Amino acid sequence: MSPATRESGSLPTEFLPAERATDAELHRQIMVFENAPFARRLIDAGLGFAMVLNQHRQIIHVNDSFADYLDQRGASLTIGQRPGEAIGCVHGAESDGGCGTTDGCRYCGAAHIVASGLRGHTRVAECRIQTLESGDDLELLVRITPLDIHGEPFLIFSAVDVSDEKRRVALERVFFHDIANTAGGINGLARLIHATPTEVTTRKYAPLLEAASDSLIDEIASHRELACAERGDLHVRPSLFRVAPLLHELAGLCVAHAAGLGRHVELASASENLLIHSDRVLLMRVLVNLVKNALEAEPAGSTVTVGVVREGPEVVFSVHNPSVMPHDVQVQIFQRSFSTKGAGRGLGTYSIRLLTERYLCGSVSFESAPAVGTVFHVRCPRVLGSSPF
Repeated sequence: MSPATRESGSLPTEFLPAERATDAELHRQIMVFENAPFARRLIDAGLGFAMVLNQHRQIIHVNDSFADYLDQRGASLTIGQRPGEAIGCVHGAESDGGCGTTDGCRYCGAAHIVASGLRGHTRVAECRIQTLESGDDLELLVRITPLDIHGEPFLIFSAVDVSDEKRRVALERVFFHDIANTAGGINGLARLIHATPTEVTTRKYAPLLEAASDSLIDEIASHRELACAERGDLHVRPSLFRVAPLLHELAGLCVAHAAGLGRHVELASASENLLIHSDRVLLMRVLVNLVKNALEAEPAGSTVTVGVVREGPEVVFSVHNPSVMPHDVQVQIFQRSFSTKGAGRGLGTYSIRLLTERYLCGSVSFESAPAVGTVFHVRCPRVLGSSPF
C-alpha cells in the first residue's frame, strides 16, 4: 500500500472512501427519491446528463439523456454504480473500490467536486474521462448540487459534454498558431528568393522552403486524419514493408522538425529489419508523434532512441528518452485534451492511443522511472488483416 493509500473499512482507497451502501439501504434510498415526484421531474427535464447519488456516491437515478447515452454505446446501467463506472472510465475498474478510489481519481475534476458536494457545497468543474473504448473519451463540465429529500441527503451530479468545444479550441490553436507560424516561415523564404533571385540564393533557400511546406502539409494531414479517426471514417490501407527504412525516415523527419533542433534520434542496435503488413502511414503518424513528444521533453544535446523487435505474432516499437515524467502527467497522459504544453493542446498522445488501438489493432503503454527514463511501447500485429505472406 502506498503512503497515500488509507484504509476505508475493509477496502483500500487512494482518494475517496470505498464503502458502499447495503442492498437494503440502496433500495430504501431509491424509494425515498421515487416518492419525491417533483424533484424527479426536474432532474429528468434536463438536456444534459444528470444522476442522483447517495452519500456513498452511488447512482440511484439517472435522467433520460444519460440513459440514452448509455443505450447508444450499447452499455447498461446497474443501479448502485458510481458515475465513472457507469460512464466506462478506465480507472473505474482498476481497484475493488471502484470509481473515486484509485490514484488516477486524485486528478479527476468530477471526483473533487463530488467530495465538495459531500461536504455540502455546490461546485462546478471540468472533467476529462478516458474511457475503456478508444475514441469514446469525454470532456465534461460537471456541477454537483446537494439535495435534501425528507431529511435524506443526496447529490445531483449534472454534466454537459463539452468535447466538441474543446476540440474546436485545440484546432484553433493549431491552425491559428502552429500552422500560421509555418506558413509565415514559408512566406519569408519565398520573399527572400524573390528579392534575390540568384542561383546561389535558390540553392540555399529552396530546400528550406520545401521542408517548411512539407511540414505544413503534414500538420494539416495529421489533424484531418484525427478528425476522420474520431468519426470512424478513417480507412486502413495495409501494405507490405520493411521497418528499417521506416525508422530511418522517422529519424530524419523528427530531427528536421523544430522539436529536434539540437537533439538527436538514434536507432537501437538491437532493432530488427522486420517485414510487416500494416498501414505504413498511420504507423508513421503514431511514431512521429511519440518521437516529437520525446524530443520536446529533453534539453538540447539529448538523444532519443527508437527501436523495434518481434515478439511472437506482434511487432513492438519503442521510443526512449532519458527524462522521467512527473507522476501527475503519467496518470493523465492519454486523456483527450490533457497536455503539458498549455491550454488548447493535448491531441498528440490521445491520437497515438486512438490510432493504435482502433485502427492498427494494437496497444500503447509506457514506463517512466529514474532507472529507465521514459519508454513508450507500441505493440501491433505483424500482420494486419489477411496475411500477405
